[in-house]
Amino acid sequence: MVEDQLIQQARRRRQWLMLGFAALLLVALAAYLVWLLLTRGYDFRLAPLEARDGYTVTVVSGRAFAMGGKLFQLGGEGSEVEINAPRFLPKRVIVGPDAGAVIEVELEPAPGRVEIGTEPALDDVVWSLDGAVVAQAARLSLTLPPGEYTVGAVHPYFQDHTTMARVASEATHAENLRLAPVSGQITLDSSPAGAAVTINGAAAGATPLVFSGVGGAYQVRVAHAGYQTIDDRVEITARLPAPRRDYRLLRQQAALLFQLDPAGGILTVDGQAVAGDSVSVAVGRPIQVNYQKPGFHPATTRVTLSIGQQKTVALSLRAAMGEVTFNANLPAEVFINGKAAGPTPLTLSLPNTEHAVAFRRGGHRAVTKTVVPLAGQAINVQARLLTEYEARRAGGAAKITDRLGIKMARFQPSAYTMGAPANEAERQSHEYPVRVDFTRPIAVSTHEITEAQFAASGGRQSTSRLPQSNIAWQDAARFCNWLSRQEGLPLFYRERDGRVVGWDATAVGYRLPSEAEWEWLAKRAKRPRPTRYVWGDGVRVPKSAGNFADQSLAGAQIFTLTDYQDAHSGKAEVGSYRADRAGLHDLAGNVAEWAHDFFSFLPPHLGVVHSDYLGPAQGNGHVVKGGSYLTGQLSRLRGAFRREGKAPAADVGFRVARYLK
Repeated sequence: MVEDQLIQQARRRRQWLMLGFAALLLVALAAYLVWLLLTRGYDFRLAPLEARDGYTVTVVSGRAFAMGGKLFQLGGEGSEVEINAPRFLPKRVIVGPDAGAVIEVELEPAPGRVEIGTEPALDDVVWSLDGAVVAQAARLSLTLPPGEYTVGAVHPYFQDHTTMARVASEATHAENLRLAPVSGQITLDSSPAGAAVTINGAAAGATPLVFSGVGGAYQVRVAHAGYQTIDDRVEITARLPAPRRDYRLLRQQAALLFQLDPAGGILTVDGQAVAGDSVSVAVGRPIQVNYQKPGFHPATTRVTLSIGQQKTVALSLRAAMGEVTFNANLPAEVFINGKAAGPTPLTLSLPNTEHAVAFRRGGHRAVTKTVVPLAGQAINVQARLLTEYEARRAGGAAKITDRLGIKMARFQPSAYTMGAPANEAERQSHEYPVRVDFTRPIAVSTHEITEAQFAASGGRQSTSRLPQSNIAWQDAARFCNWLSRQEGLPLFYRERDGRVVGWDATAVGYRLPSEAEWEWLAKRAKRPRPTRYVWGDGVRVPKSAGNFADQSLAGAQIFTLTDYQDAHSGKAEVGSYRADRAGLHDLAGNVAEWAHDFFSFLPPHLGVVHSDYLGPAQGNGHVVKGGSYLTGQLSRLRGAFRREGKAPAADVGFRVARYLK
C-alpha cells in the first residue's frame, strides 16, 4: 500500500516536469519565431579591399546590435552605425528599413604627414608641393592624404632641389634634403679705376676685380683717395650667379647750409628733396638749389663749392596771389577758411594756396567748395543753394534704408596687400598677394541683410531678424538694384531680362562689397596694423566673437571649434554678437557673405597696384568671404580665406555697400 503511493507520487512529479519542459520549449519556439519575424541582418561590403581587414561595426543609434562585422536590426525603424577600419577614417552610415542585405561602404584612407628639412639647416626655404608654393619656412610640415607628392625646396643661395615624398596612412615621411650651394663670381669695376676693394672686411684687390665665391650676401667696400667711399651689398644667387657692379665714384663733398623764409616749403638740391637745414654736396661743379611753397613764387640759385667748404644759402619767397570771384544762384554769405568774407557776388585777391569756401543762406543747406587761386588768372566759383528738402532729394538721401533699418557706416579704405603672405599657416594657393588702393570712400551696411529686409523687395511682409541666406548671387545683386531704384540712385548692376549682365563702376548705387573692400574691413579697418582674423591675430576665438560651429554641433559634423560656445547651433539674429573694431556685426560668422567679384584661380597682374579693384572680368562663380555657423576650422575664419560660390547655400548671405562719390 505504501509502495503504491510512492509510485503514484513519482509518476505525478514526472508529469509536472514534462509539462514544465514543454512550456519552456513553447516559449523558446515563440521567441525564435519573433526573432525571425522582427529581426533583419545586414552585411557590409567595404571599399577599397584593404579596408575589409579588421573592420568593426558600432551602433550609434536605433534598435540594433552589431556582431562579427554584421548588423542586426530589431523592428523597422532603421539605425545609424559607424564603420571603423585600421588606417582609414571612420564613416557613419544610415541603414534604413528598406536597405538591401549587403550595404556598400567606401572609406577614405587616413592622412599621413610630411616632415622635410634641409642640410644645412636654412631659414626662409620656399617649399612647393606638386609645383604649387605651400610654405616659406625652415621645415616643411604638412598633413596629407596618402599618395606620392613632388616636394621642391628653393633657396636663393643654393641649387633648387626636388624629392618624391610617399605618404602612407597614419605614417610620417621624414627626410632632410642635402642642398648644394650655388657657385658664382662678382665682377667689380669703378670710375676711376684702381679703387681698393674689401669683401666682408678682408682686402680683395683693386678695381677692376673678379671675385669667386659660393651663394650668399657679401659686404663690399670701394675706396679711392679723394673720392667718397661706397658700401654695397652684393648677392650671389641661383637666379643671378654672376652679379656685376660698375661704380661711379663721387669726389669728396662740401656742405650747404640754408636760411629759408617762410619755413615749411619744399627744398631740392639738384632735383633731390632735402630734409633739414644742411646737406653735403659735390665739389667743383655748379649745384642748383630750388625752394618753393604753395602760395609763393619759387626761388632758384646756383652755387659752386670747393672741398671742405661750407656755404650758407638764404632764400626768401614772394607771395603769389590770384583773383577769385564768388557767385551763387541766390544771395549768400561767403566764408573763406571759416571766416566771413562778404556777400555774393564777391571778388577777392587770395594767396595761391588751397582755401575752404562755404556759401551760407538761412533755410538752405550750406555749399562747400575748395579753390586754389592761380597767379595772373581769374577764377569764377559758382554755387547752387538748395533747401534742405531739395538737397536731400538731389543727394539721394537713404530713405529706404532708414525705413528698413539698414544702417550704413562710412569708410575710406587705404592701400594694402590683400590675400595671405606665403608663410601664413593654412594659406590657400589662390590667396594671392594683390596690392590694391582705393580712391573713393564707401558706405557698408553694419549688419547682414535680414530676411525681413529682403522680403520687402518682393512686396512681402516679415519681421525676421535672421540673416537672409540660401539665395543666389544674382538675387543679392538684384536686391542692391532694388534699393538704388527706391532712392533714385544710378544702378550699379546692369540687368537684361531679369539677370545681371554687367556693372557700371562709376555708379554710386548699391552693390555687393568687393573682395578687396571686404578683406580690408576684416583685416585693416580701425586697426593699427593688419590682422589675420577679424578679432586680431590670436588663434583662440574670443568669447562672443561670433556665431561659428561651436561645441553644440559636435557629432553632427566633422569640424567644430574646441572649447567655444556661442548659444546658437544655427543662424542667429543679426547683431546678436558684439561689433568688431570697425563697428560691423557678423563679419566673421553667422552666415558667409557673397562678394561682388567673379572667382578665379588665376592671379591678376601682381606687379602693379590695382585701384578700386573689383576682381577679374569673368569667372564661373563668385567669391564667398567669411565664416558661418557651420565653420569649425580656424583657417576658414582668416580674413584672407576665400572660396567659390556657384549656387545658393543655407549658410551664405550678404551685406550691401556703395560708393559715396
